[in-house]
Amino acid sequence: MQVVGVVDEISDEFSWHFFGLSIVPVNQAVHATYIASIKECMENRGSTPITISVDYSVETNNKVSFSHSGTISGGASGSISKIKADVSAKTSVEYSKSSSQSIKEKRTLDIIVEPNSQYMVVTKGTLNVTNGMLASYSFGIKMGEGCYEFVTLESQYAALEKRLIEE
Repeated sequence: MQVVGVVDEISDEFSWHFFGLSIVPVNQAVHATYIASIKECMENRGSTPITISVDYSVETNNKVSFSHSGTISGGASGSISKIKADVSAKTSVEYSKSSSQSIKEKRTLDIIVEPNSQYMVVTKGTLNVTNGMLASYSFGIKMGEGCYEFVTLESQYAALEKRLIEE
C-alpha cells in the first residue's frame, strides 16, 4: 500500500527530543470543497416546462473540542546510617475545552424545470484540513507515535444546479 510507504517516510522525519513532542505536518490549512447531500432532484424529459415548489432546510453544527491529560509519578527510597527515607511524588494535569455553534436555514423555492433538463438542490460547503504525524519522547526514548487531523468547517450552503439531459 502506498499509504504505509508515506507513513514510513514521514516517521523518518521525526526530530529527536529528550522530552516532548516531535510534530511533522503533512497538510496545513488545505482548502477543500464538498457536497454534503443532494436534497432534491427534479428531471423533465417531456416537451413542456414543469413548475415545482421545493421546501428545504440546512442545519450547520460546528463543534471544536480539545482534551489532554497526563500523569507523572516517581519515588525513591533508601537508608543512610540507619535512617530510612521514602520520598514519592505524583502530579496530574487535565485540560479540556469545547465550543459549539448551530445555524439553521429554511427556504422555499418555486422552480420551473425546462424540457430536457435536470435541477438539483444540493448542500455544499468549504473547509480547511490540517493533518500530520507526531511522536512523544520521554528521557530521549520514543514512547509512541500517531496521526492527527483537524477539519475546520468554513461554510455550508444550499445550491441550485441545472444540467441538460443528453439523450
